[in-house]
Parts: sequence; C-alpha cells; structure tokens
Amino acid sequence: MGMGLSMMACAPSSDNSKKQQASLEPQGGKYEMVQASEVNWTYLNPARKDKATMAGTLWGDRNGTKATGFLLKPFDGFSSPPHIHNVSYQRSGD
Repeated sequence: MGMGLSMMACAPSSDNSKKQQASLEPQGGKYEMVQASEVNWTYLNPARKDKATMAGTLWGDRNGTKATGFLLKPFDGFSSPPHIHNVSYQRSGD
C-alpha cells in the first residue's frame, strides 16, 4: 500500500456542545503556495516518536489556539490507539 498525504485544517472549539468547522477559505481573500521543500515535518504526537505519523504545518501553529492547516504523512501500517479530539477537523484530499 502506498504512502499518501492528507491536508487537514483545524480550529479550537470553545463550546464542545456546538459543532464547529474550520474554514478552508483563504485568509485575506488570497491563497498562498507552499513549496514542498519549505514544509517542516515533525511528529504529530512527539510522545509516540517513530510510531507517530508526521505532520507538516502549512500555515498557523498546530499547537496554538487559532485555526491551522497541515499535511499528514502516515507510514505504511500506521495505526493509532483510540483517542478523542477537542477541536474540529476538516480533511481535504485522498
């Protein structure tokens, strides 16, 4: 099975009872191209180290409190233990 990439956008939710979705609309009415060579790949979950999928932040701060966009690069055979998310995610791509 080949490796794939997924584009993710997430935004923190201030009220978990309401379903919120991150906007994939361009900031300031324009799009910005990010070159593959400019993507800084880090562990999505540093505690899992080499068992973690990689994440490449395209805009924003994945560890911050505002919306962000990033790529996910899972390895063959990647699996994740059961867990929950406290933010809204939107996935783009296959």
